[in-house]
Amino acid sequence: MSPVSGGSAVAASEKTPIMGAERTPPVVPRRLGRKGVGRPTHRGGANTSCLALLAAVSAMAAMFAVVTRLPPINPGAPAFSATASLSGARRALHKQSPSVASVPLHADARSLLGAVTYDKFVDDHGLGDPPIELVWQRPRRADGVAPRGIVFFAHGCHHHARDFFPKSKRCLTCLGLPEETKLVQKALKRGYVVAAVSSVGNCWSSESDAPRVAKALARVTKLNPDLSQRNQQTPPTFAFGVSSGGVFVAALPFFAKIDGVLAQVTGVGFPRDPRDGGRYFANPAALGAAMGESGDTDAAKGAHVAKDTDSKAPYPPFVFSHMSKDALVGALVDESVAFLRSAGIDTKVTELAPLVVDDSFFHRRIVRAADTEGDLGGGADTAGATTPVILVAESTEMVNELRAGGFLDSEGFLKNDPRISDWRSLAVLKRRAKKLGDSLTPNVSPIAEVLNVAFGAHEMSSEFFDEELKWLEERTFGEAKPKETANEEKAKEENLNLKAEPAAATTTTRAETQPEPAGVSETGNVRRASGTEEVRAVGTQDATGKSGIEARA
Repeated sequence: MSPVSGGSAVAASEKTPIMGAERTPPVVPRRLGRKGVGRPTHRGGANTSCLALLAAVSAMAAMFAVVTRLPPINPGAPAFSATASLSGARRALHKQSPSVASVPLHADARSLLGAVTYDKFVDDHGLGDPPIELVWQRPRRADGVAPRGIVFFAHGCHHHARDFFPKSKRCLTCLGLPEETKLVQKALKRGYVVAAVSSVGNCWSSESDAPRVAKALARVTKLNPDLSQRNQQTPPTFAFGVSSGGVFVAALPFFAKIDGVLAQVTGVGFPRDPRDGGRYFANPAALGAAMGESGDTDAAKGAHVAKDTDSKAPYPPFVFSHMSKDALVGALVDESVAFLRSAGIDTKVTELAPLVVDDSFFHRRIVRAADTEGDLGGGADTAGATTPVILVAESTEMVNELRAGGFLDSEGFLKNDPRISDWRSLAVLKRRAKKLGDSLTPNVSPIAEVLNVAFGAHEMSSEFFDEELKWLEERTFGEAKPKETANEEKAKEENLNLKAEPAAATTTTRAETQPEPAGVSETGNVRRASGTEEVRAVGTQDATGKSGIEARA
């Protein structure tokens, strides 16, 4: 319809009835000249609008800042993030949690009862440094019994400290992956305070992260005064790291007092200096000299760096744990073991074999911690308790679909690396994953993690952690039996191998009477599931280079 130019009957059409007497249209000021002719009579109209807009934006920004920086309601919980809530991303806060102010140094009552404590703090001396993200948990102990020490966990690349503890009111952004959960619970059951710290970057850097970890360990010690009741300035501390974290914990003894190291799925690369991949120790004696020099420095500004000058070994006992399908890491482990033993350092090697995916596999492997809030009854007997999150019937259904889809061989082993195979397309697994809240995304998926463990190439594993930690305890606390030399321990393992019965007629055995060639790891404990029972085994090779399995009683 054409606009009407006036209000008269002449200007009206059939569809535009006359609405009244003719009216003079209002005069709209026009900007005709440079001297203000036709301009608005008021001044600053445009400027006023801009100022009002800026004021509104500033007010909204201030409100957003206040909302996102509200202090957490629960002790130790991270501040609320509107961005993460709107996006629904489970890991939106990964490496980008809101900055927080320095937290008062005190443990709340639930922390002392064994609750998970999320403790993100700013070091007073670290001006401009990012906050240190620390998560720790105290074991349930009988009244008056102090924790045995600290077990520190270092995650792999693209992970963080919150992977080791389940999501709860005490840690809203924790994830609680299954293998990490089992590691923590095993350490708690043995009476240790467990602590995990997030690296500054996606992977670990000894230069950036070691001083931060030393400060975090010192903080845990201060929050648990009974850790130092054995007349020691620092409590016994063991460090476990996987992949990049494994190399990091190998470097950590140069920065803090560490009594034992456990590096998983990494060869570290000795004689390469774990503090700097571009440097090498000229000889085994140089390792001891470097440890002595590190004791004279104050890398962590006095935090958890006290060295035991009376220690006979310049470097702590070391456990290597690697997966049998990773030949490159196996070769690096052999080189590192030879170097450390030449330096007089006690070493142990554990080889992790692939696992059978049987009907109850997911029921056994995917678990959650039973107590995160510090309110579980039962006292010390409940320390380290876990509960499965998948029923046996559900696990059987998932395994049957893997079997029907051709993902398992006749013995129940995965045929292909689950990091690249298409198992995520299976309907039953997707349905179960949705029920669990599992996105099936790499690095955050519980189902993906346990399948990686079953394949046995490169993944964090809780297998044999109890045995490895006990081995370190014997060399730290002098428990059980006198410390054996590396040669005596190896000879003992060889005798056991000779006496072991083969698991099957096609299995071959070989006594390790001389060093193995590069690429073949020395004998270590491995585990292979048989039905619902797990049998310890030792990896072997026959003359053709084919792998065999030799059962150990």
